[in-house]
Amino acid sequence: MSGATAESATAEPPIFWLPKKCADMNNGSKGRAKPMRADRMLPLFALSPEPLRKKAVEAWCLWRKRRVSANKTPRALIFFITHRCNLRCSHCFFWREINQGVTELTLDEIRKIARSMRHPLSLSLTGGEPFLRSDIPDILDAFNEGCGMHEAAVATNGVLTERIDQTVSDILKRRYLSSFGVQVSIDGTEATHDAIRQVPGTFQKAMKTIAALAELTKQDSRLSVHAGVAVQKRNLSELEAVVETLLPFRIPIRFNIVRGGSFGVFGLPRSAAVDHDPADHDNTFLTVAEIREAYRRLIRLNDTAPYRFWSERQRRIWELSLAMLESRRPVFPCYASRMESVLYAQGDVAFCELSRSFANIRDFGLDMAALWASDAARTMRPLISKCFCIHGCNLTTGLTFDSKTVESVLLERAQRHLGKQEPDT
Repeated sequence: MSGATAESATAEPPIFWLPKKCADMNNGSKGRAKPMRADRMLPLFALSPEPLRKKAVEAWCLWRKRRVSANKTPRALIFFITHRCNLRCSHCFFWREINQGVTELTLDEIRKIARSMRHPLSLSLTGGEPFLRSDIPDILDAFNEGCGMHEAAVATNGVLTERIDQTVSDILKRRYLSSFGVQVSIDGTEATHDAIRQVPGTFQKAMKTIAALAELTKQDSRLSVHAGVAVQKRNLSELEAVVETLLPFRIPIRFNIVRGGSFGVFGLPRSAAVDHDPADHDNTFLTVAEIREAYRRLIRLNDTAPYRFWSERQRRIWELSLAMLESRRPVFPCYASRMESVLYAQGDVAFCELSRSFANIRDFGLDMAALWASDAARTMRPLISKCFCIHGCNLTTGLTFDSKTVESVLLERAQRHLGKQEPDT
């Protein structure tokens, strides 16, 4: 598995949106509004007095919150483009659905779905192993032409090195992309990683993929590559060794707390929940005390490393996750039912990976806007209005409305923009 092992590789939710009249009319996006990356405003933001920065960020976050209810379709889409996988990871929450022979959405169907989107979106491709599909570049084209998507990411187990390298090289020919991220899973030292993935040789293949993609980042700054570590009981003692192994590549590292339907989610009614637990969850899920200690270790490692491999945003996700696990209270509202959606390979749609599917897009003529406004969607939204979880993808969206986090992330980017630290994760 790739994305379903812990977190999907998340395309960063846009912070600033240009009005439609300012959209780039030549990027193949049919004149849809194109997000303006915060980097373009970093010098002015960084030089502003602190009180002015805080007020500006607070006003911006409040304005965005007020616009949430106006969404006609998702602003962030996690798309399981296939349920096929070439591994059988012990911590995979999606193991029951893997390799069950579902009829996957075709490229023509995906094009129709993309055209039904009413807003540009951030697109995260996952699976299964996404690179078992040969049409990833065409899928990206479909969403760019259909709704102006120009930020995307993909999660992979990294086994298919040559195919991944060739596909990403092809993707980077798409000039409409402002950013493309690839997460490669590394879940411990070689022996531990291969034991978790249950196929010998996967560690070496994943490391070869990281090396190949790291070279591509030197040729195209739009490409970001990071390692994704699914933190669990089997590799808890190896965090330092994993960091030491990856530091020579000077790539960001994401440490994802393995969660499931019975761990890390609160207030979700049984009628709305889905059984997404690893098969061997007793030997996978960490205790809160273990997560707290891992957090302290990662802070120390990050502070003493030759570059900051763990970003402020990722650190904040752990901080908030611990707060929820310890207090069993939400840290901020969840925006999943108003901002996000999960599209599975056979067309099933959910608001998040922890809640059940409530409709199939094929039953709505492949029209996401119609599905989004349907009775099924309206029935589901209240059921998940009070739940909260430690899922990094949903927390990432929530953090874009949190003024403290937005300010700190923008200041962190300002330092990077001035050449003071490594790329964000």
